[in-house]
Amino acid sequence: FHNVMDDHSAVSLRANFVSRMSHELRTPLTSIKGFAQYMLEELNDSLTPAVRDYLEIIFDNSQLLNTLFSDIIEITRADVGDLKLNIGPSHLPELIEQVAIGFEAQGAKEHKWIELQLAPNLPPALLDTNYISRVLTLLLRNAFQHAPPESQIRISTQIVDGTQKLPFGAPSDITLPCVVITVEDQGEGIAAEDAELIFQPFYRTRDARVARL
Repeated sequence: FHNVMDDHSAVSLRANFVSRMSHELRTPLTSIKGFAQYMLEELNDSLTPAVRDYLEIIFDNSQLLNTLFSDIIEITRADVGDLKLNIGPSHLPELIEQVAIGFEAQGAKEHKWIELQLAPNLPPALLDTNYISRVLTLLLRNAFQHAPPESQIRISTQIVDGTQKLPFGAPSDITLPCVVITVEDQGEGIAAEDAELIFQPFYRTRDARVARL
């Protein structure tokens, strides 16, 4: 018999270590970001163009690292079931539109566009706006990566009040009625044998590995 407690303890220890490490690394990172920002704001007129460019690179990358550390901490919290959600009523169309606006520049550059098909009169939905925004952002980022040029990415919503109306593969424990959000692109899609495996950590399909995506 396999003792799953050993696995659970290992996951917990790893999560605690990664979380502590991320917190420790944030301290010097805050100083780097703060000093770069100070020099850009206070010494701007005396900086040469090259030095200003270097400082902006330092500042931008420190912000990127801070975001990555935040993601690591959230992932480790999710692994051990310690993710804190701030759930409240939210207006989904406004949230979706705000996320979509963030991809307008990328869409213009890559000749791809987002089409919104949002059901009218959607009721307020109970959710954590921060995490749902991040989920939508990741889905759209993935869609842009796989969608061919000159194609659209569709975001649609619908109210579902019966299990027969749920999309294929939806969890069986969904509380109804609910709102289903669909992000659809015109890329190569996912093979049926990969549909369940893609939710495993670090899993990538064979086609994605071949294409080095």
